[in-house]
Amino acid sequence: MKMDDTNAGYGVISMVNHWVVGLLVLGLIAVGLTSAGMGNDPQRFELIKLHKATGVIVLILALWRLGWRLKQGFPDPSPDHPAWQITTAKFMHWFLMIAIIAMGTSGLFWSLFGGREVSIFGILTIPGFEESEGVADTLQTFHRGFSKALIAGIAVHTAAGVYHAVTNFKKSGSRMFVPK
Repeated sequence: MKMDDTNAGYGVISMVNHWVVGLLVLGLIAVGLTSAGMGNDPQRFELIKLHKATGVIVLILALWRLGWRLKQGFPDPSPDHPAWQITTAKFMHWFLMIAIIAMGTSGLFWSLFGGREVSIFGILTIPGFEESEGVADTLQTFHRGFSKALIAGIAVHTAAGVYHAVTNFKKSGSRMFVPK
């Protein structure tokens, strides 16, 4: 298997980045939703530290992924897919990349403008800015509100992936899981 993408498909680098970022984002969503419902429980603040540190790493990986995608382009779409599926897939891929970057950026700057530092697992600490409640509140609203759009986008992306896996499985003639 090739490291770089080709016109025929994604390479190892794209696939590994996709799955690493995807799984980390799912973990961030789970931690974010869990911590939101914990009130002032001391464990909540530990979860938030984990969420922030992982979020910064995901932001870095997502920015790298965006650069990689701009350099590599996308593989050619399958000729047997209708035009609406090809257009929707391109839109969703760009939406998810931009949404992940927007979520990471808004979360990071929400903390910083809230006057709070962000520690990346004790390796690097980004000091908080002078507190600006209005800016922090706006970024909080954006981060929390846009998370719903990201969750919806992930659901659509996952459903499309399952649909294409089942469709391709049926086309291959295999009867292992899906009857013809």
